[in-house]
Amino acid sequence: VFIDGLVYASADGKAIYIRKRLELIVEKPGCTEKFFGKKPTVIQRRNNYEIYELNLVKCTCERIVDRVVDIIDQGGEYLFYTVAEELAPGQVETEETKKELAKLAVMAINTTTHEKQLVLEENCHIQRICGNKIIYTLNSPNECNLDLHIFDIPTMSDTLIEKNVYKFLAESDGRIFYYVGNKSYAPLFSNNFEGTDRVEVMTNIERVVKVLAGWMYVVKGSSRNALLMKISTDGKQRFVICSQFQKAVKVTDTYIYYVTTGNDLRVVRTDGKENTLIAENIDLNNVQIDQNRIYYILILKNSDRYGIAIQCKTIASSKKDAGIFMDTLKAAGEDNSAKLVAEAFAKRGVKARYAGPK
Repeated sequence: VFIDGLVYASADGKAIYIRKRLELIVEKPGCTEKFFGKKPTVIQRRNNYEIYELNLVKCTCERIVDRVVDIIDQGGEYLFYTVAEELAPGQVETEETKKELAKLAVMAINTTTHEKQLVLEENCHIQRICGNKIIYTLNSPNECNLDLHIFDIPTMSDTLIEKNVYKFLAESDGRIFYYVGNKSYAPLFSNNFEGTDRVEVMTNIERVVKVLAGWMYVVKGSSRNALLMKISTDGKQRFVICSQFQKAVKVTDTYIYYVTTGNDLRVVRTDGKENTLIAENIDLNNVQIDQNRIYYILILKNSDRYGIAIQCKTIASSKKDAGIFMDTLKAAGEDNSAKLVAEAFAKRGVKARYAGPK
């Protein structure tokens, strides 16, 4: 039944909320229309889902919203979703009704009481849900010139944070980050939820990679001149972590795994030290890292592709022994490089075999 479902869990873990697709409405042709080969017509509608609550304590399943466009997110004690106007039976679509039908209303349902309330009527872009607050933008007049707002649900108050916003970026530790300006010049700003503490963090950056633990990881410059920088959220502390940065694979509070502009896979500490090569000439779109393994696809000069798994015996914490972690990565890289060289020689008709260190 819920194979097309989108699942959210309640804050207390006692319930699950599932988006279920409604059945299609099919208008079957009449006898005369069948004679002339007319096929059944699917009636298009905008509210294609309904929301069910699975109560894990009472072991019950109940539909709590019957017509929605989509679920946006969950925050605090609310589940947020969008609804759209539909044409009434027999109503003909006109230019006026088309404008009305294009609007989406943002609704909130209290997951405890199931009480529904209208939050926003304007055709806005929801950027982030932070507890009982909604960060959203409005085209003013287009998608490159936005008004950035914060709506507080308990007080039903709306605060305009900034005009002429080019792009919303992130929220962290009670502050929001965004570009002001345009594509050619878009300095990075931050502000609090009240809009009273506007700070210019940095000018002319390419993009924000991650906001984590009071720090922002941003890219300055492009192509081979791209630098990955770490800056404090107030912009006062900043330093370069690495150069020739192309793509982040994983960012933690201790290490950053990334791909260079030359398609090398590397790992570096978040203070810029111990920058270590893991593999050369990889496919940057096929790198996965879990707790103790790195999976990537290595591209040879003849374009043959091999899936390689580097197994790390131990990933030590930075506080206890960061050296063990780096030595493990280096050893794992050398071991798999030896395997790869042996395979490459064998494929080209040269007798070769891999001899393990044991």
